[in-house]
Amino acid sequence: MATILTDLDEIYDPDLYLPIRGMVYRIPSPTVSEADRLAELIWKKKLHPQVMHEEIIKILGPAHDQMVEDELPAPFRNHAGRTAIIHFAVDVDMGRQFWLFDHLTEVIDIDVLIERLMSQDDAAPVAEAVADGD
Repeated sequence: MATILTDLDEIYDPDLYLPIRGMVYRIPSPTVSEADRLAELIWKKKLHPQVMHEEIIKILGPAHDQMVEDELPAPFRNHAGRTAIIHFAVDVDMGRQFWLFDHLTEVIDIDVLIERLMSQDDAAPVAEAVADGD
């Protein structure tokens, strides 16, 4: 006997919704081929700054125009765009983690943290990875 499930379009919203300063920006889900193209850019590390800027504007779509109209700071727009790229091209959970934790790279030296975590020396203080905020 065949199993026929409910049409996914009726029960699942593939878009991404990002709350910023009390506004929720809807980022439309890209097509499969567009997500695959973005994934290839990410994995082959072809996202130098100019390409990243163009991809952020493209992935945000109509939300980008709304962000401009709302006069959001550029770092907020960039964070939203990078989150959307990761969300759609890599993984939903990774996108969520990027959204929540990317700003920590400003206060934590990730290379030092990874080195400490990878070492077998439990006495090495992980606290050294935290920047002094200057």
